[in-house]
Amino acid sequence: MSGAFSGRQEKLGNGEEKERRGKRMEMLALLQSVEGAKLIGTGIAAGAGVIGAGAGMGYLIGQTIASIHRQPEAFEQTRGLMFLGIGLVEAFALYALVFALLIAFVL
Repeated sequence: MSGAFSGRQEKLGNGEEKERRGKRMEMLALLQSVEGAKLIGTGIAAGAGVIGAGAGMGYLIGQTIASIHRQPEAFEQTRGLMFLGIGLVEAFALYALVFALLIAFVL
């Protein structure tokens, strides 16, 4: 069988061999560009998730401070709701990071 294969290689013209080599190089470049796009997508997903969580947490804490300033007697209730909100915002940040890791290693 190797004789038939080597005979076929000899029958290929120089132009056909160059064409096959060119197609292989195109496929390799396409795979590398897909890897690059995957890394860019990972960075965007992680960055947007963490930046969004940071902005949300800053807004939440700022509104809590303003609320406590207006009604100091509701401090305990406001503080508890603030910590609940912070936990939810952090959960969204963790979901974004998990999604970024899925993009990087699974897809």
